[in-house]
Amino acid sequence: MNAEDAFLPTQDRKHFFASTVTETLLAQLQQGLDHPLPVLLVTGSAGVGKSSLVREACARWGVRVRAEWLTMPGAAPELLLPQTVRLFGGQARGADNRAGWLTALSRTLGIVGEQDQTPLLIVEDAHTLSGPALGELAAIHTAATEARRTLRIVLVGQPDLETRLEELAADPLLQLVAVRCRVTPLPALDVRHYLHHRIAAAGGDSERVFSRKAARELHAASGGVPGRIDILAAESIRCARAAGVQAVGQEHVRAAVTAVRRFSPPPATEAAKLAGTTAAPAAPAAPSAAPVPPASVAPVPPSVASAPPRIANAPTTPSGPPVAPTSRSVARPAGSAASGARRQSAAMARPAPPAAPKPPATPPAASPARERSRPAAVDHPRVGRDMRSPCRQAPPD
Repeated sequence: MNAEDAFLPTQDRKHFFASTVTETLLAQLQQGLDHPLPVLLVTGSAGVGKSSLVREACARWGVRVRAEWLTMPGAAPELLLPQTVRLFGGQARGADNRAGWLTALSRTLGIVGEQDQTPLLIVEDAHTLSGPALGELAAIHTAATEARRTLRIVLVGQPDLETRLEELAADPLLQLVAVRCRVTPLPALDVRHYLHHRIAAAGGDSERVFSRKAARELHAASGGVPGRIDILAAESIRCARAAGVQAVGQEHVRAAVTAVRRFSPPPATEAAKLAGTTAAPAAPAAPSAAPVPPASVAPVPPSVASAPPRIANAPTTPSGPPVAPTSRSVARPAGSAASGARRQSAAMARPAPPAAPKPPATPPAASPARERSRPAAVDHPRVGRDMRSPCRQAPPD
């Protein structure tokens, strides 16, 4: 057999690990079964072994009880009564209404009681039920009691179920609770015994698979939760075999933790609990931008409005009589001056144009002194190629 198959999910009773803690809880459930109050409360974190504990308790009670599992997470209140009747083998006759289902409940529970069995309704994932749904469970028990029938209820859920029942102090279901069992993770000393028990129950040699150090590493990585131990133990065995060894060491457990986190991430809510954080609410949508008011134009002073416009870089005449202003140079009205002020402010608001590239450098011009030092070429009519200076004539033969 493969050692990793020993950690597959199973409801086989021989795979149940009876530790000191679980034996104490089983004794409490036995007291609750014989208690006058009908409700038993079993809570614990996910994967800690709540359902396995209740299943073992039912196996030990044997034929004393007829246990039926109600697995309807988040069910509506009106669906609980019909489903309860169907689980115990009943069916409504005549009108399909609440009165008909209550009659069928009394008849069905009476048949189970005639067989010397106690009807036991096990509600799985009870923490997902709403307040009205939990109140409906109490109403079902009240109807059974009024009909002189026996009905026991086991609520199985996470720790917040107990908190909700405490908050609903006026809820009649809280007043019917006889025993409260809190299932906790395995301590470090029990993890190695748990590993050996699971492998031995599957027919393997448990002593040669996990060392003490590997068992301590598994406890640190899983927190002692049996559901997580099963996943990491099976993956650790695969990592050890991939490395060519039979015994699982600490390094194989660490490799298994990495592989499980990579390929099987926990749900968002569980990851937030492990990280100790809560998911942040979605950020509200940003409000739409407010309209930008039009830019206000400052009023133009009268002195500026009445002054004639000045022309930048206007050419001037060096001499001559002054030219009389024409009719176009007359001061503009205030409206025209305001329009000019707006255009001027708009021009100032515009970005400055990029600077024009500088022209390439030109070589410096010749110095005037150097130009004067050169003799000017004289085009004399009497000087030609055949007329040479007497000092440069050839000597006679």
